[in-house]
Amino acid sequence: MNMNNTPKVVVAAVAALTVAALALPATAQDYPNAPIRLIVPYAAGGGTDLSARLLQEPLGDALDTSIVVENRAGGAGWVGWAALAAAEPDGYTIGYINLPNLIVGYLNPDAGRTETWEDFDFLTNHVVDAGVIAIRANDERFSDLESLVEYAKENPTSSTSSGVGSATHFAGLQMNARLDTNFEFVHSGGTGDSIPAVLGGHVDVLIAGIADAVSSFDSGELLPIGVFGPERVSLLPDVPTVTEVTDVEFDRLLRRAIAVPNGVPEDVRAELVDALIAAQTTPEHIENLEQVGLQADDLSGDELDQMVANSEAEIIELLPELGWR
Repeated sequence: MNMNNTPKVVVAAVAALTVAALALPATAQDYPNAPIRLIVPYAAGGGTDLSARLLQEPLGDALDTSIVVENRAGGAGWVGWAALAAAEPDGYTIGYINLPNLIVGYLNPDAGRTETWEDFDFLTNHVVDAGVIAIRANDERFSDLESLVEYAKENPTSSTSSGVGSATHFAGLQMNARLDTNFEFVHSGGTGDSIPAVLGGHVDVLIAGIADAVSSFDSGELLPIGVFGPERVSLLPDVPTVTEVTDVEFDRLLRRAIAVPNGVPEDVRAELVDALIAAQTTPEHIENLEQVGLQADDLSGDELDQMVANSEAEIIELLPELGWR
């Protein structure tokens, strides 16, 4: 085409089409061609960071690229979640979303958050942490979960919490609502603060993620007496579930899902989901998770969205207990 003899409107149209073509998002055919950022909304060394470090290599292998873990701590997870929501929806930024933490965060009227779980595109659930209840081994008031529940029905009993509305706080509130116990919560910065408080006799009961607490059981000073969820945990095979002891159903303490910002191209999204499931289901990865008390989980699609919606509904039921309604 001789552009000198071409009307200016045609030239402009060709230029516009060229710019538009260059601006088209990457497709799965050339994805990924750069490292992928994995946002961890908590500090290094915690359970979510540990999950990410264990996933880093198998996910990188599945996608044939580097996975760069980026810790964005602060705001009870919201510094990282805000960064994830604001990222370019090109498949090069993914991130962990902890449940119920995210949901509790936006249901808290004091937080002033306008986002909900539907502002993120959930890809897969990576791991579940059953959570554990533990007591001092030398506590003379109760020695197992059954005696603890009976004691807490009749007496105010202090329990650890990683903060108002945290997963550990939420689990204790559920026990109060479903078992008529009288747990009163001592909020702290996390399990690192909670364990010394229980060992020192300042708090009666520890509720924590297994990955954060399991090393404290080796000395024998702290005794695990119950785990949350539908089945026992391989790392603590002799510890019964709360449901076994009480005949009341309790879900696991915490889930760590992986999401992207809304708007990622469907073929890129599908590539990510396939790679995540492949990485999460390798026998070596499953074994590595079990060694630290975590259980692999590859829930995705409509089932994952339904699980998140159910979690939101459960928390809404407890809003009066939190003083938020």
